Amino acid sequence: MAVIEVLRNAGIHGEPDVRPASVVSWAGARLHQRGASIDQVARALGVRSSDRAAEMIGYEWQAHRDEPPL
Repeated sequence: MAVIEVLRNAGIHGEPDVRPASVVSWAGARLHQRGASIDQVARALGVRSSDRAAEMIGYEWQAHRDEPPL
């Protein structure tokens, strides 16, 4: 029931492709939206690379590499 509640709060409970990792990705995306760098997101998610963190949250960092940091 707890997982269902988390998915509902994330607004993704009705999606056919939602998996437990979707919660982690959602949390990482929220951190990034709130100003965390991709490196900070990677550490928070417990992944070893910024590339993997960016992939998990759907962030195309190469498209934004010339932008100043937040």
